[in-house]
This record gives sequence, C-alpha cells and structure tokens, in this order.
Amino acid sequence: MFKHSQIDKPSTGSLSSLIANSKSKAKARMLVSHIDYTELVLHYTMHASKGWSASTQVTAISKLRQAAKFLNKYGLEADKVYSAMQSSGYSAYTIKTMFTHIRGLMDYALHIGVYSGVNPFEIFVKVVAPNKFKTANVYKPKEVSLDWDAAVSAISSAAIDMDTKETCLYLLKTGLRISELYKIERDPVKSEKWFVKGKGGKIRPVLFAPPDGVILAPHTSVQAALKEIGLTPHQLRKLTATRLAECGNIEVHELQQIMGWSSIATASIYIQRAKFDKLSDKLKGVL
Repeated sequence: MFKHSQIDKPSTGSLSSLIANSKSKAKARMLVSHIDYTELVLHYTMHASKGWSASTQVTAISKLRQAAKFLNKYGLEADKVYSAMQSSGYSAYTIKTMFTHIRGLMDYALHIGVYSGVNPFEIFVKVVAPNKFKTANVYKPKEVSLDWDAAVSAISSAAIDMDTKETCLYLLKTGLRISELYKIERDPVKSEKWFVKGKGGKIRPVLFAPPDGVILAPHTSVQAALKEIGLTPHQLRKLTATRLAECGNIEVHELQQIMGWSSIATASIYIQRAKFDKLSDKLKGVL
C-alpha cells in the first residue's frame, strides 16, 4: 500500500499559507500566476489519495508530478500544456490520462480558492478540443472471464474470511468503484437509505445497505481475494453493469445514474450489447 508518509510534505511557502487562510480569496486569485504547481500537486495528493486505491495512488502521483513541469511553465493555458506534452513525445492515451488527473487537481485548486471561475482543463477537454480525447482511448480492457452468477458462486465458495467475502459480494451487488466503497454514508433524513460521493464529486444513491454485522475489508484484502479467482474490483463493476443491462427493464439514463458514469454513452454501450446478445440468441433458433 502506498503510504501517505511516502509523499513529500509540502513546504511552508505561499501555497501553504494560502490554504491555511483560504478566506483570502482575492489574494488567492492574485497569486495564481505565481503558484508552484509542484507544491500544489503535493497538497492535492495528500488530500485526495485517502480515497484512492494503491494502484491509483501510484499512477496519479506519477502522472501529476510529470504534469507539474508543464503547469509550472504554462499555468492555466490548457492548449499550450497539451501541445507541449505532444511535443515531448507523450502518446495520446498518456496525455488523456494526465489531463484527467490535472482536471482533478484544478478542481481542488478551485475548492481551496487558488483561483476562481471555471476549470480551464475541463473546458478544454469537453468544449474546446473534445475530439483530441475521444480518439485517444487506445486502452483495451481485459475481458471478464466469468459472468455475474459465476462470480457470485466463485466468491461465495472462496477460502477467504467472511468479512472479505461479504465485502466482495457487496461490491458485486452495488457496482460501486472500490474507492467509493469506503465513502458510503447513511442518509441523515431517511436512515434506511445510503448514498456515496463518487467520481467527480457527484452524489448518487447506493441501492443496497452494507451487510449487517460485517466490517468492510480493506482494499488490499479485497484485491488479493479477487485475484485468486481471476477477477479485479473493476471487473465486478463491469459484471454488475452487464447484469443490469441484460435484465431488460432498465433505461439507459437509469443505468448511468446507478453506476455513476459521467457519460450516457457508456451506459448505452452496455444496453446495446445486451440487446444484440438477446437478438443473437433468438436468431440461433431461426437461421
């Protein structure tokens, strides 16, 4: 597990003082052009990494430290940062990944008052140059070897402790991201309901309460247990999405809300795939 102590502690420069006294937002806006982005990255990773998995911590910190050199040179000029990364030989997919992390960094900078307005990297990705990022997704995820029922059976029969087993089954039942699992909260008004603040700060309902009498197993235990049966936490999430899509009674926007996806296009992929599979099954008996 990547421990927080492995992240260098921020210095006591202007950014530290700004965070300690974030009420001075006018001063914050004035300082934006003088911000040391290397230092901002350190503050952000110490703040955000508490909810990250071990692998996400390593990847995010590495990408942000690489990005800091471009941010220190070009600041909030997202187009220049993009061009500089291209000129430095980074692949389209690596740039896309780095911009994803930079967007999170800049959301944090907005939150603590380093600057005001909108996130320029969010605007660049979604409005100014979205095609640069749509064509960059060259990553090919591994196919899941088991279906939902087989995964339930494999987890239930695995030689693991009960808390880990129930935690894995709860992930499969809810479709939560592993990082979200430890952020679920009970609704203060309706105690029988639960919610989670997921990716991008979006709040959504969690349709099932955690199992009674179970202490949620740590991420490392869950990951190790799933590895033994050939699965990962993210693959459980894919299985849940597939299961919901295949039931045939769920709309695209409903699947998007349950899974916490930012784009309805992702939900459409699962729905269309499920419809195609059903159509294929029907044709097998005809043609």
